Amino acid sequence: MTALSLVQHHPILPVTSRAATGPRPAAPQPHPERLGLFATIRALRTNPITAFPEEAYQAPILEVGRLRSVMLVNDPDEIEHVLVGNAGNYRKSVQQQRRLQPALGDGLLTAEGAAWQAARRIAAPLFNPKSIALLFDDMQEAAAVMRDRWLDRTVPGRPLDLAAEFQRLTYEIVSRTVFSGALDQDRARVHANMAIYFETFGRIDLASLFNLPAWVPTTAALRARPALAVFRSIVDRVVAQRVDDRTARCPICWTG
Repeated sequence: MTALSLVQHHPILPVTSRAATGPRPAAPQPHPERLGLFATIRALRTNPITAFPEEAYQAPILEVGRLRSVMLVNDPDEIEHVLVGNAGNYRKSVQQQRRLQPALGDGLLTAEGAAWQAARRIAAPLFNPKSIALLFDDMQEAAAVMRDRWLDRTVPGRPLDLAAEFQRLTYEIVSRTVFSGALDQDRARVHANMAIYFETFGRIDLASLFNLPAWVPTTAALRARPALAVFRSIVDRVVAQRVDDRTARCPICWTG
């Protein structure tokens, strides 16, 4: 097993009844049979969820994959076994690392073992109930801004790209909470470069399917380099500004 994916069951609620009738499949409707090799590659490059067949939403545990083996886990007890009881036995998937590590480095979402434990200890205080409660107003305000933007559209009938909208919402919440608004001036640059990043590293390409080394100069990696440079320059500027502000308030604290 080289990767682990979790597919949760949700009840279908018919219009005339609130009773659950079975697991809710993905949208669009999954294929009744497993796809062939080339059809799988096309699906993974456009919308990976369409590569899963119907049985992926029915079997408690299912092994799929043609170029590499992937285990899909649906059973709640087995999910707990993997994520809680025996988390140390399961490494993060190669696909997850390829998608996130170029931007996040060895952070909480990508690190393993001792490095992950150290990152978790640092981040844990930010996620206790009292700390989260302090962020509620900022989160609510960001969601309200998105709601108002939807209601004030000049063309009400025009479809919304929800992926882009919730990507924007995530950025707004992070900017307001983690960076205390310090990213506001870079909003347009970050949005534009996030779109570039997800269109390159965010897509499953042949390099990741064949598990080529990360140093191979793929088209996606070359296209994403300018976006990564923008992210790092913005974060470096914010960190430097915070250090300068703290040094100005307490020069003695930052000497020696």
